Amino acid sequence: MCVQQIRLMILLALILLFGCQTSETTKNEKKPTVVFLAYDLKDKFIQMIEKVVKKASVDRANVISEDAENNQDLQQEQASGLSSLGAKSVIVNIVDRTEGTTMLKVLKAQNIPVVFINREPEESVISGWNMAYYVGAKPLESGRMSVEIIIDYFASHRDADRNSDGLVQYVVLMGELGNQDTVYRTQAYKEVFDESDSRRGIGGQELIRVTADWDRNIAREKMKDIIDIFGTRIEAVLANNDEMALGAIDALKEAGYFGPGNRFIPVVGVDGLQEALVSIAQGVMLGTVLSDTVSQGVDALYIATALANKSKPIDTSVKLTSVSGLGSGRYIWVPYHKVTKENYRGYLKNEKQFLEDASKNEDQNTNSLDSEAS
Repeated sequence: MCVQQIRLMILLALILLFGCQTSETTKNEKKPTVVFLAYDLKDKFIQMIEKVVKKASVDRANVISEDAENNQDLQQEQASGLSSLGAKSVIVNIVDRTEGTTMLKVLKAQNIPVVFINREPEESVISGWNMAYYVGAKPLESGRMSVEIIIDYFASHRDADRNSDGLVQYVVLMGELGNQDTVYRTQAYKEVFDESDSRRGIGGQELIRVTADWDRNIAREKMKDIIDIFGTRIEAVLANNDEMALGAIDALKEAGYFGPGNRFIPVVGVDGLQEALVSIAQGVMLGTVLSDTVSQGVDALYIATALANKSKPIDTSVKLTSVSGLGSGRYIWVPYHKVTKENYRGYLKNEKQFLEDASKNEDQNTNSLDSEAS
């Protein structure tokens, strides 16, 4: 083989090599970078949303996650560095909802569209920029559903009212103070009990409310103290999330409940964590109000990708999983689901199934957690 032929073969090889690299590079460049700023990735609920966002991003976007570790200052720094990451849009699970205005200034300065998720900033933040959206669920609704589960139980188990006074003596385990989920869920408890007292003859009396910061271990320790103080006067526990509900159950088990003798106290949480659903299946936790991580994660990713591609999320090309679709004022409201022993089978899925739901074709304009049990 002559030198000229060898040179020609090398040249062809280089053309093929760099041609493939250029093609692959172009393919990757077509997928915009979307950054997910999480308030705390130790939070199991947020872990699930992150996994859904990443699964839903396949063939749509390159997702980078940043963990603020429940530190607003750190999250602000992360937001300031989005341009250096090549971000075309951002999904923000904000640490402190009252800092939404400051966060928005940082994002607007970089011209990076934002989808706030799960933790709702103040209304002025979303209305303050036409490139700001919110995806989440209405916390007042989850609080109302929590109490409805309790009331339905007492209506069918009259002996649960141990002192026969027509009132449910209940304990409240709250999330972090100032968080809108904490405020509205706790507010709803009294409202629904008051309504039920006049309509169904089953009212409520709050024994005590304590803050456990969404944390199972803190809730367990707080519940131990509450049991020492109130003992058998406790007839129900309402927790602002499942982690705290599970912590309360841990303490109640140590006090002899849910074991031999069938000593039972109805405990209700919010989120629909798999461990909570297993507890319901075992007849321990009475119920939970499932906050649809799949719909929230998928919708946030779809909107963020549309914004990154300079498309309008309200275009028909963007199919959202939420039945209600895009609400007024750039809000997506994802509905909650009550889960009890009667219907848990429709929701008790392993993590793989949840993530498979998240990657379903976006043309399926339905709630991905609709269940045959409903």
